[in-house]
Amino acid sequence: MALRRVVLEGDAILRKQSKEVKNFGERTHLLLDDMWETMREYDGIGLAAPQVGVLRRIVVIDTTPPREPDPESRTGEEPRENDRREVRQNTAAPPCERYELINPVIVEAEGEVCAEEGCLSLPGVTGFVTRPARVKAKAFDRNGEEFIVEGEGLLAKALCHEIDHLNGILFTDIAESAADAEA
Repeated sequence: MALRRVVLEGDAILRKQSKEVKNFGERTHLLLDDMWETMREYDGIGLAAPQVGVLRRIVVIDTTPPREPDPESRTGEEPRENDRREVRQNTAAPPCERYELINPVIVEAEGEVCAEEGCLSLPGVTGFVTRPARVKAKAFDRNGEEFIVEGEGLLAKALCHEIDHLNGILFTDIAESAADAEA
């Protein structure tokens, strides 16, 4: 695995349509692994391949809440911030909401909710975006097996946000308002 550079707003690749993945082999697996490492490093919830400079329809999402440090741990050390997502996957609760989606397509959407969003490609910028309250998406896993994922709340928002990236859309394009987080 390798840490990849996150592409920032202004780079033309973020405005291009991503290409469908047809080969689910070693290169796709390596890209997925690199995307997980990059997303963890930047403490993201989701990451689309164009955000690391690759025009392929690939997304990773992890909406599992952060795990609280165990006060009974033998070392007494808290996990480093970058290890937070990796550590919590080994816990029984809450349920893991970690997804790899290749060629994802939203097939159903219901309701509406307006919530604040940010993006690793637009550091320090947030905005309020109206998204579906619940979505169902069809995608393929790293082995080329088709599956359906249904989500509401944060997962629905992340699915929509990351799939928008695959179509060259940034959240600021559809935000009701957007501003620097420090402002």
